[in-house]
Amino acid sequence: MTAPAAAGRDPNAYGRRGVWQPVDPRTYQSPWTAPAAEPRQVFAGPGYTGPKVRVSPVAMTAFVFGLLSFPIAPLAIVAIVCGIVALGATRHGAPGRGYARGGLVLGAAAAGVWLTFFAMIAALAL
Repeated sequence: MTAPAAAGRDPNAYGRRGVWQPVDPRTYQSPWTAPAAEPRQVFAGPGYTGPKVRVSPVAMTAFVFGLLSFPIAPLAIVAIVCGIVALGATRHGAPGRGYARGGLVLGAAAAGVWLTFFAMIAALAL
């Protein structure tokens, strides 16, 4: 003698590994899942921050190349060019203006250091 099937369940609706699956998975509401929340509700509690702000990739490139231009001389030119382009792109309030300025300043400083170094080498060679 078999037990009668519960209402809304198909006794032959078993999925992988013998786990019971609902008759129509598109309409099944699990009792363990929370309803979808608005983003402002999710980030409203203590310990939560807002969504991450995306920095301009060109500004970040200018900053990284500005840092790398001290050991590698040609990257100073790339840092200066990327810094100028990023300053133009972040003019209207886009995040990353500080990275663009930093890359421009670091690139210019590294170019000055390298030009001074090459000038000293040239003066010693004469």
